[in-house]
Amino acid sequence: MSIMAGTPAGGGFQRAVKVVKNVAGSVADNRNVPVPWDAEDYDNDGHWASSPNPERLTIGSGYDAAILGSTVWFANMSATLLFTAIRINGSITDHSAIHNTEPNAPDPCHNMLTGPIDIGASTDYFTVVPNSTDSSFNYTTTGNFWMMTLAS
Repeated sequence: MSIMAGTPAGGGFQRAVKVVKNVAGSVADNRNVPVPWDAEDYDNDGHWASSPNPERLTIGSGYDAAILGSTVWFANMSATLLFTAIRINGSITDHSAIHNTEPNAPDPCHNMLTGPIDIGASTDYFTVVPNSTDSSFNYTTTGNFWMMTLAS
């Protein structure tokens, strides 16, 4: 997989799916547990399901590239380091979006946007994974989303 230059040969990008997290939840330190999303705002081709893996945006067949974006709000933390990574098939890759926050920042927000990612035949799904030096922290109940656009 690689970051692609330009637009894939098959055409432009089309919005595929947007999911949201409106239910508060806690995250334990250094657990690398993906964000479990609660509901979809739109989904044009079954890219998200509430069960059995609500943390995944799946690709499906016939797509060549993806652009991913996410905003996640956190609360009740005093971390010296908080990062959020995009994983492909469960693994952090060289093009993961990693974002550090200010120490002791109140309710930090992480915004991420990737460039085009060549998804290839081996890419099945993407997840957003937060981690921190805190013992635990919480998701807030508003403003969290994860979206994907795809090109074929």
